Amino acid sequence: MKVLIYEGSIELVKKSGIGQAIKHQKKALELLNIPYTVNKKEDYDIVHLNTIFPNSLMMAWLAKRKNKRVIYYAHSTMEDFRNSFIGSNLLAPLLKVDYVLL
Repeated sequence: MKVLIYEGSIELVKKSGIGQAIKHQKKALELLNIPYTVNKKEDYDIVHLNTIFPNSLMMAWLAKRKNKRVIYYAHSTMEDFRNSFIGSNLLAPLLKVDYVLL
């Protein structure tokens, strides 16, 4: 099994909690001796996605077309997204999660 830690748009998030999460994911895989890559051109079995940027959505779509497993991490909840900027309350329901598929 080889994991792709997708780093699309990493420059936008590398100093944020998402950037730290990506570092922690890599470290966890290293500690468990699980092979991983950050190069989407390499072969992989599972892709880890951490953002909802369009390139991440495209990566999920491409991975599913190749019958790869996709793990999408949520770093915000509907509740903590609400009232964060003008218009956020209109978008907040999109972040509601009723279940998690494993």
